[in-house]
Amino acid sequence: MSEVQNTAMAGDSQFSHALQDDGADHARGDMLAYLCLVLGVVTLALALGEKWDIATAAHWIGVITGLAGFVLSMYAQMTSVTTRERWILMPGWVLAGTFGAVNFYFAVT
Repeated sequence: MSEVQNTAMAGDSQFSHALQDDGADHARGDMLAYLCLVLGVVTLALALGEKWDIATAAHWIGVITGLAGFVLSMYAQMTSVTTRERWILMPGWVLAGTFGAVNFYFAVT
């Protein structure tokens, strides 16, 4: 094989791990990033449930989920070591914080 093909093949292997761009294992950081994103999406889903007239208790669960996602995202952001982790963290952080507040509004009104 030529050197260009070897370089291309070596370059492809570095993209085999979703969030790791430095070659090190960041299992804890990856798990936190995906957990924050999931919490943000769950909080969003509970806030959008207002359209289907969900119970007030579900909005309080959305408030708790949003608060947990927001605080966890802040911690994960401070301890993240790769840019790819931060790209997953930020949407979760924004969704959890914003829609946690929306759930709070729906829960108290």
